[in-house]
Amino acid sequence: MLPLVAMLTALKGGDSLDKTIDSIVRSETQRNPSVGLQVAVAKRGHVIFSRGYGWTDLQHSRACTADTSFHFDSISKHVTAALLLKLMERTKARPGDEVRKYLKTFKRTGVTLDQILSHTSGLGNYNDVLEGDKSGRHWSHRDVEGLINRSEPLYRPGTSWSYSNSGFYLAGSIVEELSRQPYERALQRYLAKPQGLQSLAVGEHPAPRHKIAEGFVMKGGRLQRERIDWSVPFSAGGVTGTASDLLRLEIGLESHKMLSNHSLRLMRSPHSAPDGAPIDYGLGTRLGSLDGHRAIGHTGSGGGFNTIFVDFPDDGVMVAVLSNVDSSTLTHSLCYRLSKTLLNLSRHQTTPVPLERETAQLRFGTYRTSNGPFEVYVDKGAIWHRPQGSREPGATDPYIGQLTSLLGGSGVGKMWAKKGTVDWLFFYDCGLLDEACPRVGP
Repeated sequence: MLPLVAMLTALKGGDSLDKTIDSIVRSETQRNPSVGLQVAVAKRGHVIFSRGYGWTDLQHSRACTADTSFHFDSISKHVTAALLLKLMERTKARPGDEVRKYLKTFKRTGVTLDQILSHTSGLGNYNDVLEGDKSGRHWSHRDVEGLINRSEPLYRPGTSWSYSNSGFYLAGSIVEELSRQPYERALQRYLAKPQGLQSLAVGEHPAPRHKIAEGFVMKGGRLQRERIDWSVPFSAGGVTGTASDLLRLEIGLESHKMLSNHSLRLMRSPHSAPDGAPIDYGLGTRLGSLDGHRAIGHTGSGGGFNTIFVDFPDDGVMVAVLSNVDSSTLTHSLCYRLSKTLLNLSRHQTTPVPLERETAQLRFGTYRTSNGPFEVYVDKGAIWHRPQGSREPGATDPYIGQLTSLLGGSGVGKMWAKKGTVDWLFFYDCGLLDEACPRVGP
């Protein structure tokens, strides 16, 4: 492993930078093994590093290269948001229009296009139901849309925030309505071909000349091939491509070659909850900051893959890491370390501090999370959390002041309080918002 000073010095030269990035990747893969991995780095609007590591399969019959395609998983949401905004620019559709204006089969009132792109629609996740389906049936668009129609909303549209695959599935259907062609053809016509992104595709079949990696999960301490029907994720998680084309897509967006300045601003503007809490999610875009450096990007997981890309627009730095093992341990740790190095940031550890008196006196409660409701409380001078109703002792994380706690190597948790009550918990990883959790009870 290179010392930090040597890493920073190496950034001055192209060959040295390649060696620095490669050294970091190999160091991280020794600590967190993977089957296959793809890494790309861009600086000042140009991809300067793109390389594959390991294998596309467990038989080691095909090496993973810079041209291997990976499933983007939920990074597809970023792609879908850009595509729908592009079509809005070409049609009379507007972000505040209701979904049912374009999807006649959608029965709910009050759900708008910007809400399904910002996770504020209250529609939930259709895949929660499909994951329990063992019948082996093929779910058509009509089947999935019917399932979304029948599902109970989590809250009134626009009144809270909750990650929603259902909303982005509907966004893909609206893309097809506005473009009058299948989602993949619209993706090729309006985003991929104008920017020369030859690897972008959707579902099971990669673009020509691009072999797709197999996905794996760890079960019982062993890696196993994960097989899913990739038509089900659709526009919420079904896009495939390379790490370098993912960054070229972002470069195209940032240079206004693909979207207007107004549309790009919409993608990158945080959402405000009704109570005034700032939620760092735009339209299909996770937001945040890493040690004061503004961060934009997205993450993905599922089907045997794990993915992340982060763009630091004020610094001209972008990093993408794609893995064909569904674990964020390697992808997020590697992305975090590369980002820190490219931004010349110190890797020093923040020292935990005691709770301030004002923080210890705040009212906490029960919060809605993707893993179910969690109770948060103060005891013995620390903040604790545990699943609602659990009789087990809670867990605590190092507190570093200013309503912020450390969550593992690359994550932080932030609390948002109003009138003495913590109404929101925000979790960040690699500088990007990972989850926004509202208070739902005492």
